[in-house]
Amino acid sequence: MKKIRLGAIGFGALLGLAVTSAAHATEMGEVVVTADRMESSSTKTTADVTVITREEIEQSGAVTVADLLRRVAAVDVATSGGPGKATSLFLRGTNPGHTLVLIDGLRVGSATLGQFDWANLSLNGIERIEIVRGPQSSLYGADAIGGVIQIFTRSGSSEPDARVLVEAGDLGASRVSAAVSGGNDRGIRFSLHAEGQRTRGVSAAAAGIEPDGFSATNWGGKLDVPMAHGRIRLFGRSSDGSTGLDGFDPKTFKFGDVLNFKQRLRQQQWGMEGEYPIGNAWTTLLRVGRSQDVYSTTDPVTALNNSYIRTRIDQLSWENRFHFERVDALLGLEQHRDLGQNLSLGINRRMDQTAGFASLSWHTDMFDVSAAARQDRNNMVADKMTYRLGLGLHPFAGIKLFANYGTGFKAPSINDLYWPATTFAAGNPNLRPESSKGGDVGLSWSEKGEWGNMSASATWFTQDIRDLISWEQVKPFFWQPTNIGRAKIHGWEFSLDYHFGPGYVRGNWTVQRAHNALDGSRLPRRAREKGGIGVGMDGGNWGLDAWWAIVGPRFSSPGNVGAMQGYDKLDVRAWMEIIEHVRLIGRVENATNQTYEEVSGYGVMPRVWYLGLEGRY
Repeated sequence: MKKIRLGAIGFGALLGLAVTSAAHATEMGEVVVTADRMESSSTKTTADVTVITREEIEQSGAVTVADLLRRVAAVDVATSGGPGKATSLFLRGTNPGHTLVLIDGLRVGSATLGQFDWANLSLNGIERIEIVRGPQSSLYGADAIGGVIQIFTRSGSSEPDARVLVEAGDLGASRVSAAVSGGNDRGIRFSLHAEGQRTRGVSAAAAGIEPDGFSATNWGGKLDVPMAHGRIRLFGRSSDGSTGLDGFDPKTFKFGDVLNFKQRLRQQQWGMEGEYPIGNAWTTLLRVGRSQDVYSTTDPVTALNNSYIRTRIDQLSWENRFHFERVDALLGLEQHRDLGQNLSLGINRRMDQTAGFASLSWHTDMFDVSAAARQDRNNMVADKMTYRLGLGLHPFAGIKLFANYGTGFKAPSINDLYWPATTFAAGNPNLRPESSKGGDVGLSWSEKGEWGNMSASATWFTQDIRDLISWEQVKPFFWQPTNIGRAKIHGWEFSLDYHFGPGYVRGNWTVQRAHNALDGSRLPRRAREKGGIGVGMDGGNWGLDAWWAIVGPRFSSPGNVGAMQGYDKLDVRAWMEIIEHVRLIGRVENATNQTYEEVSGYGVMPRVWYLGLEGRY
């Protein structure tokens, strides 16, 4: 715990040093899309947004999106047993199903579980990631109680680009990836990427001795074609990962090694969108697509471990964006149809959700005002209307004060509604959607000067979530999901980013209280304090990046069960150009070889070294 406190003090000192320089601030901004569901400047949107650029992705050396998001303020990530195992994300203390995940504008995730599994999602082919915190259901509908994370895949440009990476490491690890992009003088742009990786890994059960290996392939592409004054875009992505699992031995009733127990997870997304300017101020966009998850497990010894689950989300959205000198407006319609099939349990159900939404924002030199509202209709549960209000103030150059308040909801999953009735359990078709009210107040500052570029922010947030769905014992020896839960969450986020010449320093710290409002217990797998500090250099022909993560104590299960100690973890990456266009890359994860837990009873990776060659042309 002393290390956690020291980390907070050190980060606070850095943040304080940054804020004292605000008198010389010069405003900076970048274009963001997710916060207002259309292009806007990060300095003019009122939402609390973090953007991870392609440059930051490459500097980090991270392999998966989940590993990169561990570095983000107010994000907790928990993996059950090493690479390729079930991976959940908690944004601002909310549940994993309370964060809507988009890839190129398409919803992704399991319709039966109601959440996205981050285990297989590689960073290869990813251009940028936008994280919008706080209730966002007013623009995005169900599942956006904690916020929205949108992942943008790479687009081509007029300049051709090709990259190849070959890497090997400890525990039988190997990785090969390739990406190519380009275009022509008629405005056609394309990008393609592919990756394969494998590792012997560690035992999924911390007490086990049998390694539960992981292998995965990822590929995808995007094609942009001009259409008069507009464009048509085709895009697709696929990941296919297989890994070993452990579980409870039916003979000993203990959690440990289960030989030949395997899992396979296939995730696919593909879609098409067309964008066309109707006039100088009006642009219309039509998007259609599908995302699909296929999850299966096999165990030659225990039949109960065998499963095959297939879910699909078919999506259609129509957005009309209006840009005037000081006013932006958005009108849209959206529909998604969720299909869930669990062959081993006899589930084959469909859920349709249709919505209309609108937003309006007004911008001046001194302030920004935004409002959004949405009406969702669901063929299985009660309809829901949500809204959001935001205010941003610019008292001085480079300084923004912002405040947001909004509502959110999450529809019950197909499992919650239709789990097949047995002697001991059944789904509940009478469930209500989970609902929330919350907001944030914050200060952000940025400066660009002769000493480098610096930005810092501090944000207070709060959330009250009601009608939480929880499987409860409703009568002797019979369990059913019910709307009895309630959670209250509040806390602070601090962040700092400083670039000076070839060097940079990044850091963030989150302090939050996420608890069950009925009994006062802490929500599982969410630390009260977490953060990290990163330093790096990019010298042109060489580079270095190090990230020190600090995570406080947590509980693994509800009711303060499964206490897990706090820990710190160091990851380091370095590279050097050995000949023109060829880099030698080395990295080490968990450099200090810490032993820790993200889920009680499950293993984590020890110190692992990797060495590779990368060609850039």
